[in-house]
Amino acid sequence: MADLSSDDALGAALTDLAGHLRTSEQSLWPRVLADLDPLPRPRVPVRGLAIAAIAVLVVLVAVAAIAPARRAVADLLGIGSTTVTHVDGVRSGAATPRLQPEGSEAALRRRLGTAGLALPDAALVGDPRGWRVDLSGETIVEYDDVTFGERAEGTVPALKRVPEQGQVEAIRVGEEPGYWIPGPHTRTIAGRTVRSASVLLWVADGLELRLEGDVTLTEMLEIARSVRRLR
Repeated sequence: MADLSSDDALGAALTDLAGHLRTSEQSLWPRVLADLDPLPRPRVPVRGLAIAAIAVLVVLVAVAAIAPARRAVADLLGIGSTTVTHVDGVRSGAATPRLQPEGSEAALRRRLGTAGLALPDAALVGDPRGWRVDLSGETIVEYDDVTFGERAEGTVPALKRVPEQGQVEAIRVGEEPGYWIPGPHTRTIAGRTVRSASVLLWVADGLELRLEGDVTLTEMLEIARSVRRLR
């Protein structure tokens, strides 16, 4: 027998032995895995899921109570091409200029009817005092107490800036979604910022509609529900 008392002799013997051994070219790992029982998946009880959901809700409510977070959530509001955001201080926009009639009221109704646009019931708003028809942007018709605006969804974007403590209420006009914003704020569209009174915004039949004026929500909703496309 060879003397294996030294490290050099032991190393040489092991090298020689390795040359006489045949090893498998395939890994044993797949067979080892096959022999192992799979680890059971942890089961989360329904009660545990309910508690977790409540905890998440509590966190969301707490975050919403923080002013910056509340403002970030409010910034997600919007309808049609209009975004509604809360700001620390509302800029003093210019007063909305009064519009003049462009022809007769009958001509206005014919033009809006040809374009598939709408008007509120005259029995509720009276006769129009001025208007501007812009089929590629926003058509505006002014009455004694309210201003009615309409435009196709996806046209020129508008921005409503509401004071930090201002109210923005999600409402419905019939079956259609909308927002009610009472009190003064500003509206920016096409690079121009103007002061706005209370406003009702909603969408219907591919149109973004706006009623603005110093009237109550009840009155606004009654007028809004009367809006019909002209034929």
